[in-house]
Amino acid sequence: MDNHEFQEKVMGYLAQLAEDMTCLREELKTEIAELRQDMTTEIADLRQELTTEIADLRQELKTEIAGEISGLREEMTLEMSRLRQDVKAGIGGLREEMAMQMTDLRQEITGLRQDVKKLETRVQKIELKIENEITPKISALFDGYVQHTDQLKRIEEKVSRHEEFIIQRVK
Repeated sequence: MDNHEFQEKVMGYLAQLAEDMTCLREELKTEIAELRQDMTTEIADLRQELTTEIADLRQELKTEIAGEISGLREEMTLEMSRLRQDVKAGIGGLREEMAMQMTDLRQEITGLRQDVKKLETRVQKIELKIENEITPKISALFDGYVQHTDQLKRIEEKVSRHEEFIIQRVK
């Protein structure tokens, strides 16, 4: 392997390492974007369910009131009161559940952010290690390789001269 091939091989390894790190970063960005999208979809679904449920409850209430108006005003008032309490309790429960889910989502996001920060720190450490430890070692190896090649060339020249001298003497 000559000097140029060695350099190309080392540069190839470094390029592959940089490409792998870029892929990791892109995968992390994609996962975070997907989590954000999932959270947005979940919140929209909850809102839609609440809206539908409230609309359904309102419709039920109107239907019951229309059926009861004909002479049962007191019974209707009691029933409306009970229904309102049920609706408030249902909405309150849904709000509590939604608040708990939001808290859980926030905790998960915080965990993801911490994981991303840890990964960024690890990548920075790897980059620093490559810059400060591996690159100088590769340069030193390359310099040694160059010196070794030069030394072999000098030895080859001397051997060739001695060969010529011996051949001339033999003739």
